Amino acid sequence: MGSKLHDLEMIKSKSSFYDLLIYFNEKRVKTSYYSVTCCCPFHKDDSPSFSYNIESRYFHCFGCKVSGDIFKYVMHKLRQQGQPCTFKDSVRFVVDFFELDKDTLGLSDEAKVNYKKKLSALNKFDKVEFKPFTLFNEQDILAMVGARGDFFQDKGFTKETLDYFQVGFDQKEKRVVVPLRDEDGNLAGITGRTIHKDYKEREIPKWKHYINSNVRNVLFNVHNVIKDRNSNNGTAILCEGPSDVMNLFQKGFVNGIACLGNNLTQEKKGILLRNFITVYIFLDADEGGESGAKEIIKQLKGYFNLFKVTGPEGKDPADLTQEEIEIAINNAVKVV
Repeated sequence: MGSKLHDLEMIKSKSSFYDLLIYFNEKRVKTSYYSVTCCCPFHKDDSPSFSYNIESRYFHCFGCKVSGDIFKYVMHKLRQQGQPCTFKDSVRFVVDFFELDKDTLGLSDEAKVNYKKKLSALNKFDKVEFKPFTLFNEQDILAMVGARGDFFQDKGFTKETLDYFQVGFDQKEKRVVVPLRDEDGNLAGITGRTIHKDYKEREIPKWKHYINSNVRNVLFNVHNVIKDRNSNNGTAILCEGPSDVMNLFQKGFVNGIACLGNNLTQEKKGILLRNFITVYIFLDADEGGESGAKEIIKQLKGYFNLFKVTGPEGKDPADLTQEEIEIAINNAVKVV
């Protein structure tokens, strides 16, 4: 494994220090917008004097004055358990623990680009043959927005909402599309819904993802919600798809994000941990949504102020009126 600075920073950016503290059974672990605190693992500590800064990705103990990064912490914990641990061992532990893309570490920049293309092409989200892989850029998105016409307005979305989410139209695939962006707003790809109502008879997927990078790292609309996390008190409403988020937004609930399905990857969980304190799980009111909500609750329980939202039976958040949304959220059940 290479140990270039770029690689190490990438690993740290995709890791959740909070998860590691829980894994190693640290005492009195708490998280906020900007830091994670607990009793110091480096000295006998009865009050939380150990603090990890989420932005800088470094920890410091105000008691024993020990400082370092995630790798130093792991080295200490493994040695404390009697396991010999070098710096390289600690990097490997973190990569394995968070199931990161290990094969990209230590590669040349050119090789990394080629690997990402292959990785994206192998991410098959459809049951049909994956078509030739294409990278999308901001110019592509603008062109698709310009080609939108009246598509999707039959769902009741205003032009302002469609423009905010940069909803466009892919003429070649005949799909209404929206961009997928990472935490920093960088374009990670697009996702598109077919306009053909007989898509099952045509044997084409209802939704199709076109990915520039690993979709495991993407929560739809998270970059917008992060910008306003102070005004919404670090609260996110987790839905299944873009249409759900767009409907919530138009009805005044601007902190909706979508997991692009009804399950969470480790990376998406890490995004939530880095940015939010309270999460409302608001999936579709069907069998798949209920099953997905139960699994997500298992993953997130104990990490957040967690609430389970249930809408009217058989309805998706995308189809609810403002009154129905308000009732559902106001009656959300706290997960304890």
